[in-house]
Amino acid sequence: MNRNFYDIFDHLGEDFEDLPELKRKKSDAKSLTDRVFEKADIRPVQRKTRPYRLIAIAAVIAMIAGGTITAAAVSGKMEEFFSSVSKAEISDASPEESLPAVNADLPEAVSEMERFYSCPDVSFTSSDSGTVELLGLYSDSNTMMISFRLTVTEGISPVSDIYMLPYFSLTLPDGTEKQLSQSGYLSEPLIKSGTAENVYYMTYYLTDPEISGAVLHTEFAGAYTMDQEQNVQKKLVALDDELRKQYFTEDMSIGQWKKFQNEKGFDELREKTRREAFEEETPVLSGNWQGDIQLPSAKSEPFVIETEGNTYILDELSMLVSYNSDEDKYSDEADPSRETYLGSAVYLSDGTVFINEPALRSKTDISDSAKDFAFRWGASFADGTGCEGEIDCFSRPVQQSEIEKITEFRSFYDENGEEHITETLIYSK
Repeated sequence: MNRNFYDIFDHLGEDFEDLPELKRKKSDAKSLTDRVFEKADIRPVQRKTRPYRLIAIAAVIAMIAGGTITAAAVSGKMEEFFSSVSKAEISDASPEESLPAVNADLPEAVSEMERFYSCPDVSFTSSDSGTVELLGLYSDSNTMMISFRLTVTEGISPVSDIYMLPYFSLTLPDGTEKQLSQSGYLSEPLIKSGTAENVYYMTYYLTDPEISGAVLHTEFAGAYTMDQEQNVQKKLVALDDELRKQYFTEDMSIGQWKKFQNEKGFDELREKTRREAFEEETPVLSGNWQGDIQLPSAKSEPFVIETEGNTYILDELSMLVSYNSDEDKYSDEADPSRETYLGSAVYLSDGTVFINEPALRSKTDISDSAKDFAFRWGASFADGTGCEGEIDCFSRPVQQSEIEKITEFRSFYDENGEEHITETLIYSK
């Protein structure tokens, strides 16, 4: 569930017109802001640029000839899928670690990720401006890398820096529907094919704790530029100003205001306003493409760890940390003496250590060489609201047999305001 960034500043009584526009910025480790945003139920969007890596076709042919990879394994859509993923620019990914198959040579990507690949049968609605086709996906119980081919009608030449507007929602096996939080934003740019003049690739990394076995409804509602998204954002800020002036009262706390917005369905109103604002813009590439994709179930059985504070669900590509907290999400009262979750460290048998909180390097004795997870995102469930956990994504497949131990870090403050950190071993081989 997405929330307005300005909600957390309501108590300051500032003139919202003086606040800067929201823009995507490259960000490094965000230890403090992550926790602030999660508390406020906010998912910020950040842009980052990755270099492209050319695919070594000669190396692929050589490996096929040598028998390392079969010709069928790198043929057709799967080869095109991994080629597009290798050049993908995934927003909000770690600046230090790449997601599996991103920035990887084709032989390496196929060898490592082939068993996670699938390409469900789906037909997208057509448009005069072009066609959309699914190239495939790789997935586990919490995450999915999915790529599409956009073939533009001859004679239509989009500008170089454009973004398709995607809407993603899930239908769970029990019929429950939920919208993915990565929906309705210009996040990943169109990547032009290096071999065909009118072909572009759209690659997205989606996360959700209930993604396995669900049906993914995908809609592409035209292509736009970042300047156009700024126009949309201005209308959303104007809407929030109007809602604040109409409903916010001086005796409201931040928590009460957040609760009021949730009860009145302001999030749904913002999403409706966002969609309508995009429709008022003239798209760089017009059209609407829709299709329902039956997602596969996870390839392996998740590994579950129950602790007093959290539940950990580990798959080969990700780790879901589900917060077991009875804390009132709308309360403004903070008890600094109460232990709160700080982060976790996963130790592998080859000496690699993954951490989901960069501050652990400075606050604990964890080595500076510990790796960040390649991607982190808040997790919410269909039967609840708000951020109820986080999904941490590995930079390569990790099997349970590789995990030596997992430790959990929690922190609290004493009466003098000094922070104390505890480390608990929650799993050991």
